[in-house]
Amino acid sequence: MTEDPYWAWLNENIRKGKHQSSDPQSKPPAHMQVSDYNSAFEQICRMRDEFLKSYPGDLSNPKGAKAMMWDIDGYVDPTNEPIGHNALTTPPIEVNPYELATLHYLLRSSIVLGADIGADGMQSFTKFSEACARQAHFMLATRQELPVPAWLRDFKDALKSAGVASSAAIDKIAVSTTLRSQIYAYSYPAQHRIEVSAVTREHLRTVNLVLCSMSSAILDPRTRPNALKAADNIADFLLPYVFSLYFPCVNYSSLPMPRARNGYVFSVAHRAAQVQAKFLLAHEYAHVLNHGDKKPGRGLELEADNFAYDLLFEYPEFGESDDSYLIYTSAKWLFLYLSLDRIVGAVLSDYDIDWVDLPIRDRDALLIPRASTVKGTMEQQALQQMGDVLLFKAKYTLKARGSEWIKAAARDFETRHCF
Repeated sequence: MTEDPYWAWLNENIRKGKHQSSDPQSKPPAHMQVSDYNSAFEQICRMRDEFLKSYPGDLSNPKGAKAMMWDIDGYVDPTNEPIGHNALTTPPIEVNPYELATLHYLLRSSIVLGADIGADGMQSFTKFSEACARQAHFMLATRQELPVPAWLRDFKDALKSAGVASSAAIDKIAVSTTLRSQIYAYSYPAQHRIEVSAVTREHLRTVNLVLCSMSSAILDPRTRPNALKAADNIADFLLPYVFSLYFPCVNYSSLPMPRARNGYVFSVAHRAAQVQAKFLLAHEYAHVLNHGDKKPGRGLELEADNFAYDLLFEYPEFGESDDSYLIYTSAKWLFLYLSLDRIVGAVLSDYDIDWVDLPIRDRDALLIPRASTVKGTMEQQALQQMGDVLLFKAKYTLKARGSEWIKAAARDFETRHCF
């Protein structure tokens, strides 16, 4: 991306895994501890500004900043107000507060607020949120099954159309959703069954919104100074969502709600989450379809990843094959975010922290053979590169703050956001 020596060091020591604290040669000179990230921000912004001289871009477009944006792939049909008014007229029934908060979060997530939404829009959203709370209570009190989101319903049909397995084999596989607060997809090949956390896609869309909105604000010369200050604390913006994966009784409804800076940012965050969720699900389908009688191991994991990559990049049935750069960005961000997830998990479990994280990086490396066929606009490249740097900076910040700080922050999270 640049000949800058700081970025070269960052690439070599973070991307190639030579920055373990146990390796004294992996530590950069003291003056490079912060400068490497600042230099990367500057280089990406410089290229972006040159581009803007000739081509105005969508990242700075304010369209949608005052809107409520529907995510029609979620759990609520935007043409209908959530039902559940009976919950107001029948005697109150106690339900599990964790399940209530999680289901409310899922239903409410069908709307994303623009960054500049006014008082009227906020009032409308509040009413919608209250209706979602009634609906969630009604569904749990009457023991209704969790609704199947549109993206999950469509995935099976797309898999059949792709022809990678017989329709009979695919129909044998049952997919169920749970309210577990994790980025979770797991297969049981012997039972022809896959479990997916209902929170997965909405959680990833939230993280993508943080990355997209902050990246676009940095890339916009008008908002860059304040955005760069915010970027210094990117780890603090992401940690509430990472912590939510490690506590059994998270009040998901209480977590921060990032807003979409504009319509383009919302579109990228939403579509990237679709890709990420499809990737995780396709990986599990690969295990059930191809690995039923094989011993689990690293080789099978990479084989399942390749199966998922092939579906996303090569089969138009999955909806994003015409936008290879979006798939590339989505996978990059997914693995960089999972690396943060694994760091926090190691700290909270008192394990040794694997700062190199070879298992995650091996999965990311499978993108390399496909890179030559990936095509994207300057807008897409700038957004992806800036998001990458933000995620690397978050990882750097966690290492600099240390395990005890992370544990203290986790205890504070538990006090604020758990039942």
